[in-house]
Amino acid sequence: MMEKRNSQRNKMVLPVKVLIDEATHLAHTVDITDVGAQLGGLQAQLQAGMTILLRRGWSQMPNYGDSTCPTAHSDATDTSPQS
Repeated sequence: MMEKRNSQRNKMVLPVKVLIDEATHLAHTVDITDVGAQLGGLQAQLQAGMTILLRRGWSQMPNYGDSTCPTAHSDATDTSPQS
């Protein structure tokens, strides 16, 4: 089945810091687009609509979940490996 995407996914594993409610969690990217990234290894529970902040080195991504961002959302799916 062909998927329609506005931007192509690029597989790229990079370490990132995820700030949730002023707590920092470590995670990594699985793939990246020009408008977002899929995360893996995040041990925190996410709820749909939660505001999170991603940091990579000195760079800071926009607040996903911010009402000023028209495409902002939090997809609270579990991407951890199943045993």
